[in-house]
Amino acid sequence: MATSTSSQHGNALDTQPQYLSLTARALLSLGLLVGFYALAIGVSAALLYIPYAEWYYANRIHGNIVVFCVVGAIAILSSIVPRPDRFVAPGPRLDAHTQPQLFQAIDQVATLTGQKMPAEVYLVPGSIADAGAVVKRACAERG
Repeated sequence: MATSTSSQHGNALDTQPQYLSLTARALLSLGLLVGFYALAIGVSAALLYIPYAEWYYANRIHGNIVVFCVVGAIAILSSIVPRPDRFVAPGPRLDAHTQPQLFQAIDQVATLTGQKMPAEVYLVPGSIADAGAVVKRACAERG
């Protein structure tokens, strides 16, 4: 009795995709991160080696090559340095003493949604007018 090929090797539709475990994904992401920095440092080192090798082995220096290589290495090295994240307040900070009704409403929403109260609340200039414009546009589009 002949059997079909699909029954011998299993049905292609029955197979589930194989996903990497959380540990494997974490290790992969760390490897990619280390590889990125290693590549950037390696390319910068190679760019800085070019003018040195020209001076050491050829006993001459071309200004264009030096400028290109040094500027390129500095650009790569400066772009991989993390920049500090500076917070700029979007508007005046509000507190519960001056705006008790607002903070009562925020507390109620936080309680209903199971979230913590925000640590800081800011008044964003133009936010009420922008919200009104969105509501008016949505109402106009409906009908």
